[in-house]
Amino acid sequence: MKLQPSQRPADDTRKRHFFLFAAAALAFLYLRTFTLGGTPLIVTLDETLYFEHGIRILHGQVPFRDYFTYVMPGSDLLYAGVFGILGVHAWLAQAFVIFLGATIAGLLVWISSRILKGPLGFLPALLFLVMDFDITKDATHHWWCTLLVLAAVGILLGGRSLDRVAAAGILCDIGTLFTQSQGLLSLIAIGAYIIWTRDRKSRVAPQLTSLLLPFAIIIGSILAYYSYRAGFASVYFALVTFIIHNFPARTFHTPAVYFMNFPPHHKLMDVSRLIPYFLIHILVPFGYLWCLYRLFRDKAAIDRETRDAMLLINFVGLALFAAIAQAASYNRLSMIAPPATIVCVWLVRGMSATDRVILRALWAIGLLYLVALPFQLQRHWRGYLDLPTGRTAFFDPIEFEQFQWFAQHTHAGESVVGVPLYTFALSLENPTTVDYLTDTEYTTADQVEAAIRGVQLHQSPMIALFNFDLGSERYASHPGRSNFAPFLAYVRANYHLTKAFPNIEVWEGN
Repeated sequence: MKLQPSQRPADDTRKRHFFLFAAAALAFLYLRTFTLGGTPLIVTLDETLYFEHGIRILHGQVPFRDYFTYVMPGSDLLYAGVFGILGVHAWLAQAFVIFLGATIAGLLVWISSRILKGPLGFLPALLFLVMDFDITKDATHHWWCTLLVLAAVGILLGGRSLDRVAAAGILCDIGTLFTQSQGLLSLIAIGAYIIWTRDRKSRVAPQLTSLLLPFAIIIGSILAYYSYRAGFASVYFALVTFIIHNFPARTFHTPAVYFMNFPPHHKLMDVSRLIPYFLIHILVPFGYLWCLYRLFRDKAAIDRETRDAMLLINFVGLALFAAIAQAASYNRLSMIAPPATIVCVWLVRGMSATDRVILRALWAIGLLYLVALPFQLQRHWRGYLDLPTGRTAFFDPIEFEQFQWFAQHTHAGESVVGVPLYTFALSLENPTTVDYLTDTEYTTADQVEAAIRGVQLHQSPMIALFNFDLGSERYASHPGRSNFAPFLAYVRANYHLTKAFPNIEVWEGN
């Protein structure tokens, strides 16, 4: 169908707005992950665990058999593939972050355009970038799964043909390969949406078959493959037993962490950190519940297409929250919160005086953060180190000092038991089967024994351990049994303490 002349100016305006937003988003992401001169910032979050897993796979190791992981190995395989093609580089780690932020923002614009009119369609993506993604710029499995689930939502908003339902199901299946709880619960939420919004013409049975059959094939095949390579018992322990019995051994992995990671607020500028903190905790999950109430209360005043779209977004949003509810830390809430930004804007889209005030405040805060956050970072003190993974920038003097010390006392390829962020950046080899050792049942007795054997086999000259006695909040222990004593006894008998940082002790061989 040929477009009418009157439609072309509106289309051209939308395209200009989109390209302007895309340019601003990319600039924001770049200036939050690289210096102006193009040097990547050091990566220090959980992404380093999965970068290291990818490198292990490149070295011939098999997940569940040669190293332990309690999530499906989608992230590990992705990073193994990219590192295998492009090499292991510091800039590549931050490129993943930019890709994730830009892609999810684009998906939010795509989804919002079906529900919100005009420039309002860009506001959820803006809020996501500056008040959600910027909180935890961490290329971990949670973000990849959220990206895939959002893509599934976008496809379903275009219709519920069998092809679209199957495509949405496959995207959730792939998401399950990254984070099994998020992908599976999102798939269930989509199935519930299909049943809930059915009408007399709907073919529910074929739709559910198209949705669920790919899951059985894809996930069943992957589980069968790794059960064959690593043994069914190892896979079952990692994905079921460990999550039920061992995962909650750390306080950080229990419901108690909800609303506990309060940002520092010692200076006036720290107030900027409190706004996203409270917004995310209010929207997830309470924004979804309020929106569902509004959808049913105002059912007669909302057109069917919009109502169904918002039901899908809310169902999926609640499913993503349910997936991390057992350990709903601030970071995890941020990584499943993108649907909530759409819900937030939709709830205040009306023309009442209160709605207009809230919308103006959201626009003002979003645009202010878009400019102020990069400016604040780029004017900060910085230090540079030439590491095995490439030249890297540091904006924290304490962090810089620690990396400088490790860079001077290790060499690439050396076997070192330590902290994953050092292992990745310095190209070190971890001789144990776990990412790090803890003084709780999160680290099992078998893993401790395997760690001792690995250290002996590789004759590791250095061991870096978290100093649990110092009570680091991030690694705080949950009261209970510890299996750590044999490893600590081995270290004390064969190594001597040479360096102590605020939360890390370094031991070197006698």
